[in-house]
Amino acid sequence: MTGEWMTVCMETAKVLEKQAIVLDIGAFNVKLGFSDVRKSKPDYILKTSHLTDITLDQRLPAPEYEKCCGTYNCSFDEISSESLVQFVEKHLHANPEEHPVLLVESFLTERKCRNRKLQVVFEELGASAFALSNEALLSLYSTGRTTGVVVESGYSKSYCCAIHEGISPPYAYATMHCNSGRSTAKITENLMEVESCKYTSQCAGDDKSVLQDAMSFMENNGKISVDPSSSSSSDIGYEIGEALFGKFKAQSSKAIHTAVEEAIYNADEMEDYNHFYYENIVLSGGNTLYPGLKERLELELEKTKVDKDAKQVSVIAAANRQFSSWIGGSIVASLPTFKHRWITKEDYRESGSNIFHSKCLPY
Repeated sequence: MTGEWMTVCMETAKVLEKQAIVLDIGAFNVKLGFSDVRKSKPDYILKTSHLTDITLDQRLPAPEYEKCCGTYNCSFDEISSESLVQFVEKHLHANPEEHPVLLVESFLTERKCRNRKLQVVFEELGASAFALSNEALLSLYSTGRTTGVVVESGYSKSYCCAIHEGISPPYAYATMHCNSGRSTAKITENLMEVESCKYTSQCAGDDKSVLQDAMSFMENNGKISVDPSSSSSSDIGYEIGEALFGKFKAQSSKAIHTAVEEAIYNADEMEDYNHFYYENIVLSGGNTLYPGLKERLELELEKTKVDKDAKQVSVIAAANRQFSSWIGGSIVASLPTFKHRWITKEDYRESGSNIFHSKCLPY
């Protein structure tokens, strides 16, 4: 028994020396690739719907979808493990059993969802080592920071959370129920229908395509324009961008700058730390790709910031911020200091889901 155990441990040690497979499963697409501190985007991107028979609009009724508060995790359960293995083998030419697997998870993922992921990865994918990591924290890491506020806005969720020295308290966050890419796409579609403009609904799910198709941009003073020669187009572009700042007609969601301030306030830290938050605000997700959003958010926060001692509000908008969480995962999975965070197959056999208490941060 001792000899077998030693053999298994040696095999696991060899696996941990290999590049990790970093997997970020979102509501709209799946990002996949090998870990490398130099990468600025995933190796492969696939629509989540290609790995499941359930369409985006079938996943949750619209009212429930809007109330998911940034904790939407249904996409993982909908994906066939066989399809996922085939996807990894086809594109990376790698066997999940021979590489560590890092899975990016949503902020405040429910325990039962984490347990399910643990079970699927070890029992169905056959991985030898596994780790879960918070998407907001990884997005912050992708910019070389450990303290700041992450504004995460993707297809199914939008929220802000404050992180201090790599710790993300479960209470230091604020959600924006109606400011996701899905909501923005719906607003775009409705506005274009009103103006009798042609709109291709097939693109409604793709955060970046929606923004590019609408051709809107945000200026420092908050005005947005599509085509200066067309007043109706300008109005549409203005309304689309203003949705993020809670100024769209009949919109109940809080403004993005209000959510940032709420997250900082909820962090409940000593006031000495507040200026670090204001000076390190990171945009992440496909729904933050509006050109000019960085400058507009800085302008709004300068007007309303509570901490007047903060030197200057600074918003970080990386060029590939729609991949920020994957990039952060690629970086941390490559670090030698991350090795003790891997959950091995032996750990899983001994402790089951209780291993989360010792190997993974709770959030």
